This record gives sequence, structure tokens and C-alpha cells, in this order.
Amino acid sequence: MPDAQARRAETQRRNNAAARLWNPSDQPDWLTPQVYAEQIQPRLAHVKLSMLRAALRVSEPYAVNVRAGRRCPHPRHWLALAQLVGVSGPDGIPTDL
Repeated sequence: MPDAQARRAETQRRNNAAARLWNPSDQPDWLTPQVYAEQIQPRLAHVKLSMLRAALRVSEPYAVNVRAGRRCPHPRHWLALAQLVGVSGPDGIPTDL
């Protein structure tokens, strides 16, 4: 159990640091909670769990919950998920801008 606790603690430290460094102004204007809920999240049902885990760098149970819509990932992950499911901005603006 100490090893598992240490891994969880390290994951939490990494995620907290990433959330602190994330700047909401770096998010494209079109990528809103509504776009995530209506366009991105429903398409996640068709994404392989391994691809979702890799894109988010999360545990399998968390990825399962994101794919099922029971959890909403931090907005810093939305662009990667949009790219994963082929959602782009208005007028076909690539999601990597």
C-alpha cells in the first residue's frame, strides 16, 4: 500500500501543478463547456480507452468515467480531447491553434 499511496500522491502533485500553470486565456474561444458537453463528450464513447488514457495521462477508472460522462476533465484537457474526436472550431479552424 505505501507504493500505491506514493504513486497517488505524485499523480496529485503533477495534476495540481499542471492546473496551476494552465492559463484559461490559452484556451480557444470556441472551446466552451457547452462545446465539450454537446460535441466532444458524446464522441468519447467511440474512443478506445487506451487512447483516452494516453491523451489525458490518467488512470483507467478515471478514463472510464470521463468516457461515460460521469466525470468532466479539467478544461486544460479539452483541446486534446477535441483533437482526439475530430471536433474543430468554427469554420473548420484546426483545433491545434
